[in-house]
Amino acid sequence: MDRTGAIQDDPLYRLGWLDGDETREFRHDGTFRREHPAGLDRLRICPQRDHLSLMWKLARALPGPLTILYVLHTSRCDNALGRYQSPPLRFDDVNGFLAEFCEFLSNDGRHDLWVHSDAGDATLVWDRHNIIWAYGPLDLISEILRDQGLEPGDGVELPCPHVHLYHHEYDDAEVKVLGHFRWTSSPLAPSDVQYSEQ
Repeated sequence: MDRTGAIQDDPLYRLGWLDGDETREFRHDGTFRREHPAGLDRLRICPQRDHLSLMWKLARALPGPLTILYVLHTSRCDNALGRYQSPPLRFDDVNGFLAEFCEFLSNDGRHDLWVHSDAGDATLVWDRHNIIWAYGPLDLISEILRDQGLEPGDGVELPCPHVHLYHHEYDDAEVKVLGHFRWTSSPLAPSDVQYSEQ
């Protein structure tokens, strides 16, 4: 991989960059860094691949119960855009959700995924730019990241322009996700909105 993050080996992916008339997959460089915006303490995690597996490993380290927040910011199926919050879950329930929707979550860009632990005062956010933001026990999370081969670093710049891909192959999965739990729904936050009508 060069510093542009250019790799094209998966037929379906969620984030791309424009190379002339072609869209190519964008991947980060496998780094993480600690940040302190507006008094917050967090990690910016930029995995090259296997984001879902990393989310699973990080969530497994957090005390339960856990809550999933599925943020649907773009729909190909005319579903209501919004934040869909699960009831409190055991890790086994989180594991089942991630396993069932692994390909959809990993290869399609219509959503963000959060996992939260009240007991651990921790939140993991996998956003549409394939960055994972971690809040909470950052020393523990950093240790897991190092064990997974990620290294401290500043990461590569997100390409400008870049593209988010929404694949018709996953339209059924979008519908099934929204029926998986008894979600509590709320409107998108301003920062969640992908495309503004204004």
